[in-house]
Amino acid sequence: MEPFEAFRIHPKSVGNTPEESLWFAVLAQAGQDMQSNNLIDRSKAAAYFLSDDCGIGSFVWICEQLSFSVSKIRGAFRIGKERNVA
Repeated sequence: MEPFEAFRIHPKSVGNTPEESLWFAVLAQAGQDMQSNNLIDRSKAAAYFLSDDCGIGSFVWICEQLSFSVSKIRGAFRIGKERNVA
């Protein structure tokens, strides 16, 4: 499954500016890493998605910039604070 396919987000729907395209690409890469066979990549991606950091480039910040739901994206990857992602 392509990243974000589960809730019908596609690059063309968010690429109104070069900045939006860039930040979407960051999320897409993290989504690909979540589906990787490499445990280190998966672990790092899960930590990124679970972080509540709101700084520039963070998962939460990017979601705010792109008007994405943090909980829907976490849910699509079956990631949650109560789940063991390691």
